[in-house]
Amino acid sequence: MARRETNPHAREELVGYVLDALDDPTRCEIDSQLQASPELRRDLARLRTALAPLDSDRDSSPPPADLVEGTLALIANHSSPSLPTAPALPRNQGGPRSWWRRSDVLVASVLLFVALGITAVWVANVRQRERMIVCLENLHDLHNALAQYADQRADGAFPRIEKHGPHAFAGAYIPLLIDAGTLKDTTHIGCPARGDGDLSREPGQFKRLDDWYQTDRPRYDRVVASLAGSYSYSLGYREEGTLLGLRRGAGLDRLAIMADCPPISERYTASEGNSPDHGGGGQNVLFIDGSARFVTNRIINGDDIYLNDHHVLGAGLRQDDCVLGSSSAVP
Repeated sequence: MARRETNPHAREELVGYVLDALDDPTRCEIDSQLQASPELRRDLARLRTALAPLDSDRDSSPPPADLVEGTLALIANHSSPSLPTAPALPRNQGGPRSWWRRSDVLVASVLLFVALGITAVWVANVRQRERMIVCLENLHDLHNALAQYADQRADGAFPRIEKHGPHAFAGAYIPLLIDAGTLKDTTHIGCPARGDGDLSREPGQFKRLDDWYQTDRPRYDRVVASLAGSYSYSLGYREEGTLLGLRRGAGLDRLAIMADCPPISERYTASEGNSPDHGGGGQNVLFIDGSARFVTNRIINGDDIYLNDHHVLGAGLRQDDCVLGSSSAVP
């Protein structure tokens, strides 16, 4: 069953929902959204808890004179830069204090709730944008290394994943680039959105892969699983039974060669959705021509970048059948 998207304006209607101030269609829509969204239900519970004391104070003495001023000042201190500062209220006003009514306290509480929510969303969006940009910069750095590698070869070939042996995994392009002198082994290959922006490497581990493949397979498997960090690389394609890699000059400049890691699933099993690196909202994709962009759909030009034409994680079935695998994926 398809997951229902949460209405982005549902949170703004919660106050009216609690106060029973919504029309019937809107209330029914909020009921439906609450059933589908645990986060929205938590917000509703928090709002009800915040407003509950107001019911018990309905018939009690008026609140202190500084309550509204203090609440508005708190809103100003916690609001984002885009929100205006609340004006100060005059302290000396004639007449009785009866105008400090329950409705004033309710409005102040609602303003505080909304302002803090806007601030949290704004900060989260800024951080997500920063992480996405850092990931794109990392991909550009890796493309520089890939391009230099291709420049060193007459056929313009990029690192090719082998069919068998200790280098038969997607992340093998990293030691190939380092051996060719186009990539420093200190280059960051982590995505900060996953919290692994600076992946540590064991000294000399690239040169010892062949030995560990023969003598210490558990250690080999651990290294292989993290060797390529947060990114996926082309598994190549098969042509008449031969496993081939991508190269320049084949009329495929807009074919993807790297991206954020695909959704985690069992090997050789079709999986759905976008990369988990950015909360499932999309993935950064690097193309052969060096361009990189964030896309919200893993289907590019009708091709699934994470599975081949048989919906399998493995080498492509034709030259333009793009398949990008995380470090330990095999062709």
